[in-house]
Parts: sequence; structure tokens; C-alpha cells
Amino acid sequence: MADIRKDFSVFCVADGMGGYTNGERASEMVITFIREWIGEKSPASLRECIDQLEVIIHKANEQIFRQFNVSETSGTTASVLVIWDDLYALLTCGDSRVYLHRGESVQQLSRDDVWQNMPGIAESLTQEEIRHHPSYGKLTAAIGIEESCSINVSTGEVQAGDCFLLCSDGVYKLLSDEELLSYTGRLLTSGQIMMKFALSRMADRINKKGAPDNYSAIIVKIK
Repeated sequence: MADIRKDFSVFCVADGMGGYTNGERASEMVITFIREWIGEKSPASLRECIDQLEVIIHKANEQIFRQFNVSETSGTTASVLVIWDDLYALLTCGDSRVYLHRGESVQQLSRDDVWQNMPGIAESLTQEEIRHHPSYGKLTAAIGIEESCSINVSTGEVQAGDCFLLCSDGVYKLLSDEELLSYTGRLLTSGQIMMKFALSRMADRINKKGAPDNYSAIIVKIK
């Protein structure tokens, strides 16, 4: 989802889980809630925007939990990027990611809500033990799987030429950081046509690797 307004812009990637049908509906519901909020509300500041989005995400969580968690656990991840003047805000739940390509480096801005990132895991187990643990990669948070959800919020400054990449795990589990850098790096000095080309090349690469999971990606370039 991408919605560009005069005063601010909102981008979101949501990746459903828990059965194809209900997972897809859950991700669509989050997008619908955010789109409706954009059409109805006019936040006066980034802080107000964050507060309102948190309310919207919690409302979506409640409805998904009631509607889709009857016979199986269903929900969705979500990573929301808000650009407000020279600032950005991230609201995330689950393991869909947001990267920032600035200059020669790519930085993961979001934090995966997965077992290995839980407090105390890194201190009590070796990296080898963590990688081979049966809970490795298991989601610890998602929208709709429980009555309430936790939302990770962070903010920062944007600079001209910054490239943000929002993507589901179907992207980053198949493409290395170096590969992601190669696609977003071409956009630092290029325009809209090159952006579509980069996304197309990224999709081609994922498909050639087998694409075992659905995948979504959005690239946002700051002028």
C-alpha cells in the first residue's frame, strides 16, 4: 500500500499468516483500516499520526482476532512507514522489514518479532544453538493472533536521496543484504522508471530462486 498526500505519505507491507484465505483477508483488513483512516483523519503532527495509527492497528487486531481465529490461528504482519517533512516513523508488528539505503550502506530499521530476538536468548545460548533451535524464526508477535498486539515504534530523520525498502520475509529470506543493496543502490541517482525496473528485477531474482512464499516489496525514494 502506498498513499502519497501533500502533507504526509504512508506506506505499508502486510503479510498474512495462518492459512491462505484467512491470512490474505487479515492482511487486506489492515490495509483497509489504514486507507480508511487516511481518508477520514488529518493529523496535525507526526506524533499525532503515530498515535492515530496505533489505535487503527489495535482496532484491526481486535477484528481479525474475533473474525478469523475460530478454528485456526490467523493474522498478519505489518510494517508501516510514514514520511512527514524531513522525518519518518515506523510502526511494525511481526517480521516484515524496513531497510534504509543511505549512501553506501543498508541498515535494517525494523526489528523482527521472532523467538531469537526475545530478551535473554542471545545471552543464554550460542549463535550455533540459536540457529538450530526448533523455535528459531518463530513469530512472537503479529496482528490478530491474540486479543491484543504489541507495536514497535521508532522515528528518525530523512535525507535527500534516501531509499526505504519495505518487504515481507519472502523477500529477505531469499535475497542477501548485498543483493538488496544492488537493487536499491541503482535508485540513489535515478527516477521513477528505474524504481519500477529495480522492483521487477528483484521479483525476477526471487522467482528464479523458487519463491516458496508469497512476497511483497515497496521502494520509497526521498527526493
